[in-house]
Amino acid sequence: TIMFAKIALWIITAFAAIFAVLWLGDNAGSVKIVWLGYVVETSVAFCIFCVVAFMVAIYLLVLPARWLKWIESRLHNRRNKKSEALLITILTNVLCKNTEPNKKLIEQFAKLQPKAKAQVLMLKALSGQEGDFYAELIKNPTTQQAGWQGVIAEHVKRGELILASDEVEKLLKKNPKETWVLKEALCLFALGKQWQKALTCLDGLYKNKALDKNTYLYQKATLLVEMNKGVEAFDICPALPQAALLAAKQKPAKAQKIFLKSWKNAPSFAVYRAYLTLFAKENSLAQFKRTEKLCAENPTAKLNALVLADAAITARLWSEAKKELEGYLAQYPLTSDIACQMAIIEMETSHNLAQAIQWIQKTDSIEANTDYICAKCGKKTNEWAALCPVCNGFAELKVK
Repeated sequence: TIMFAKIALWIITAFAAIFAVLWLGDNAGSVKIVWLGYVVETSVAFCIFCVVAFMVAIYLLVLPARWLKWIESRLHNRRNKKSEALLITILTNVLCKNTEPNKKLIEQFAKLQPKAKAQVLMLKALSGQEGDFYAELIKNPTTQQAGWQGVIAEHVKRGELILASDEVEKLLKKNPKETWVLKEALCLFALGKQWQKALTCLDGLYKNKALDKNTYLYQKATLLVEMNKGVEAFDICPALPQAALLAAKQKPAKAQKIFLKSWKNAPSFAVYRAYLTLFAKENSLAQFKRTEKLCAENPTAKLNALVLADAAITARLWSEAKKELEGYLAQYPLTSDIACQMAIIEMETSHNLAQAIQWIQKTDSIEANTDYICAKCGKKTNEWAALCPVCNGFAELKVK
């Protein structure tokens, strides 16, 4: 379409020029110029020729510059394409944790982009090359954040929490309301178990609107649990099982009410087990009835089938336990815990040893059920903590 438009414009221009020449041939006319006592008389056609000749001369003078600019633009585009390809390769190697080839690739990138010093430093830092890259990044306002985060991360990696804390304290004094500074400080203070300082940073992030309300309340409750303020933590976030456990311990008279409310918000095995300890003196059938009452608080919870099956097995209600487990397996994958329970049920109901062995053999290739999973790295565990034991993510362990 663009080519057709250009051809059409060229044809129209050519016809217009031919028409102008023919018209001037029939209507030559004359022009008289008087200036400083000089008189020049010539034809209109000659004047037009002079103007056109002047324009052509200007165009010819400008043409080499335009030609050089075009060549420069093509070379620039070619360099950019090569640089982009190198950048993708370098970052791919970083993601694949194969950074050995990056040394030569980064050198090539630096030659193609001599002005991109900050990018080169960041690529070297990402590739784990030796050098004081972070200090250089800090000097540049556009890469200052990456530099400080790199310095702090290096201190943490080497176990230098005091040095990392000193750096964060300096940043907080200079930028007390900067979101990324508050995030770094929150994670570091949580890692150092400085819960009150972490809480101050968390409040700052919420004021900056860097956190939604639910995330803020969950993280605040996590900090309050670590500060042994279970009742306060449970009041603001009933969805945190540890808040319920601590609140029930601190207010035993309201423990049953706390556990029922917790189940309604976030069912967990930890709450189920703690709930049954309140009725340890009752027989297993009564405890099964108590479990039904607990599950009634949240009828659609995935965990209902598992805790009812567990309570039913304890009460030797084999058909009830089998029904609950089969209903669960119709929607969710098998775990080693369930396989063991199904083996017990087979032995108790039909004394089918072969079937029981088949269930037990399945436990070798499947995972055991776990209570929590890290939303950041995917670590599964039965032990809750404010920090993930693998990635140190703060408040990332959530009920599965």
